[in-house]
Amino acid sequence: MNKQRFGQYFTPKNIADFMCSLISKPQSARVLEPSAGLGVFIESLKSAGFNDIKGYELDKTLKNKKLSQFIRYRDFLDAPLKEQFDVIIGNPPYIRWRNIEEKIKAKLGQNPLWQNYCNRLCDYLFIFILQSIEKLTSKGELIFISPTYWFNSTHSQKLRNYMLDHGSISDVYLFNDSNIFKGVSGSFVVFKYVKGAFYQNLTLHTFKQTYKEQLSFGKKVINDFFTISNIPQWKRNTTWSLKNVPQNEQLLLQRFEESCKASNEKSFLANDLQSKKPYKTIGDYFEIANGMVSGLDRAFNIEKMPKDLISSLTALEKEHLIRVFKAKNLLPFYHQGEAYYFFLTQDIAEDKFKELYPNIYKHLLLFKEKLTARYNYGKALSFWKFAFPRNLKLFKSLEKRIFVPCKERISNKKYFRFTLADNDVFALQDVTAIVRKKKCLEEIEYVLAYLNNPRVFAWLAIHGVVKGEIVEFSERPIASIPYRCINFDDYVEVAIYQQIVTLTKKLLATKDLSLQVLIEKEFDKLF
Repeated sequence: MNKQRFGQYFTPKNIADFMCSLISKPQSARVLEPSAGLGVFIESLKSAGFNDIKGYELDKTLKNKKLSQFIRYRDFLDAPLKEQFDVIIGNPPYIRWRNIEEKIKAKLGQNPLWQNYCNRLCDYLFIFILQSIEKLTSKGELIFISPTYWFNSTHSQKLRNYMLDHGSISDVYLFNDSNIFKGVSGSFVVFKYVKGAFYQNLTLHTFKQTYKEQLSFGKKVINDFFTISNIPQWKRNTTWSLKNVPQNEQLLLQRFEESCKASNEKSFLANDLQSKKPYKTIGDYFEIANGMVSGLDRAFNIEKMPKDLISSLTALEKEHLIRVFKAKNLLPFYHQGEAYYFFLTQDIAEDKFKELYPNIYKHLLLFKEKLTARYNYGKALSFWKFAFPRNLKLFKSLEKRIFVPCKERISNKKYFRFTLADNDVFALQDVTAIVRKKKCLEEIEYVLAYLNNPRVFAWLAIHGVVKGEIVEFSERPIASIPYRCINFDDYVEVAIYQQIVTLTKKLLATKDLSLQVLIEKEFDKLF
């Protein structure tokens, strides 16, 4: 229970020893552990010869009598700490805002650092990073282990900017999807941050083995088990990519962004030049919508009904079937397969529903217990209705739309699946939709080809929301993609644009993916 309450994921001893080995300060350094837990870091610090150690732990059930001289059992965020520390090390708690206790939320609401750099999308670990940096001496070292998601999420931008304003990261040890914490999947890093130091480059250490708890993390492991590369120091107002991008690729992406900027400067959106963004993005020209949530797909999927019920569907029941693409149906450019779901939005009494939709009622009745137990998003929810028909107005619009899976693994491929869908197709929760705004003058086929272009893949693999080898396609990361407008006053650009549209329409009609090579050549001309 306390694990969830306090965001506790106890650090293996070998990881704590390894992190202590990264300290470059002398053994006389003043060291703080702000979330001591069972005391594993205190033990590792003592073994490494450090004695001036102070620890804090909120969970009093973890009291360790052997370490009582080092650990104070109270909230680090409330601690009246007047001194500064040469080293702060540890494993801060990870708790999303919605799971934080109300009394802790109240404290955060009064914390100036939280007020200035965080919001309700942020994690509890953010305040530990911020407050720890405040407590460091000049050239003091912060060494934490944490998930990687905040390196590239939009709501972490203020935290990242704060860190770069006050110092820089010297080293990152990336463990990718290794299961460092038992029963916890995800991508984790150990990072070393130095306050008041502003390095031009940082060292990225990528773990190339399968993590094992018995590994002894000394210098030998650093040399033998990590791929080491120097990468440019991260900049303000950008995501922090955990990839070693070759210089030639960096140059290509830079040209990609510059071309998007130049195209917007020439476009009809002269009034938008006051924007602080270096270029216009997909979010400026397109609505981005997450798919609807049924709460129990197999109940609403008509294909899951017994054949005798399907053949008996009345005309009225058929009127309430919607055409659906799920992530598994999406391919680059076009779809493969589809499904039909029963979908009713009007409020109706159960006896009336049974009368009007007898076959659907008979089928849904089999799932009534599970449907009734769905999360209801704070609304009275009949068992025959979708749990959350979000973005319904957009899906009912007359615009064709582009679909992409909400999450895509890129470890074994170099493309994403942006798929064209007709204006009568709906997306479910594993799909995100992209729909043109009125100010977008380019045809949807151009946009489809653009999003499937290798430049967009490369840009997202570095600047998107990437967790390990998983790229996320929610609204914000899609909205941030640079967009290359067409200058319709430039006949050369227009000719290229028209050829891209023509080739894309032909690809969609024939499903001949060899045409993609020709499309990419046209984009090469455009860029």
